[in-house]
Amino acid sequence: MSEKRFRLIVAYDGSHYMGSQYQKDVPTVQGMLETALSTIMKQSVRIITAGRTDTGVHALGQVASFEANTGMVPEEVERALNSILPQDICILRVDYAQDAFHPRYSALLRHYLYLVVHTNLPFYRNYSYYLPKRLNIESIGDAIDIFYGLSDFSALCVQEERDKKAKITKISASNFGVFTAFRVSAPFFLRRMVRMMVGALIEVGLGRLNLDELTNILESGDPGGIVPLPPNGLYLARVDYPDGFSADVNSVFGIPIDF
Repeated sequence: MSEKRFRLIVAYDGSHYMGSQYQKDVPTVQGMLETALSTIMKQSVRIITAGRTDTGVHALGQVASFEANTGMVPEEVERALNSILPQDICILRVDYAQDAFHPRYSALLRHYLYLVVHTNLPFYRNYSYYLPKRLNIESIGDAIDIFYGLSDFSALCVQEERDKKAKITKISASNFGVFTAFRVSAPFFLRRMVRMMVGALIEVGLGRLNLDELTNILESGDPGGIVPLPPNGLYLARVDYPDGFSADVNSVFGIPIDF
């Protein structure tokens, strides 16, 4: 047997996990994956992911890599993992990884989806944010234009990351039946940035925040009354790499994953 590097695409329901990143004595996605891999490989295995997701956040296309001394090929690793992982974590693809590949630093773009549902059915409760009132999509579209070209998102992230810069490449909001879907793409995001961005756009869509007020919030670095939306509506939809390695999940609840 020789040491091999693998990369994998993971989908998970984050409802019962304290985030993706390993934490001692609490359930995490990384912890479950490392336990499963260590069992299969009969050795201690550690993984690196494309990025952390918070408690309750889901993923349709998280990416991770690991190294192990094994004779297994990617197809065998995928089957073995899916046979012992809990049903709320699924391996979509396993491939070999080149030495230069890094899930976080090799990524070109990260794509997030946030779902708002406008009907109070229990089936959607863990997977979307319930909001009875419909949103004004035209007003939201005007507000979206403010985010393009912006690099200072200090008003829309956790305090410890307010000195960092980020740049949005694409953001959209659309109605799909009982849902409003927000899609956001960027090379990287600050912590809680997507949930606060969408929260600000919802305030605009409800008529409780106008464009001048949103501009002032962004320029001041003070979030004012903007707070992160609940995590259950957020999905790490896809991570893009130069060689095309990414999830091919096309929809969730019939909503296209189109970035």
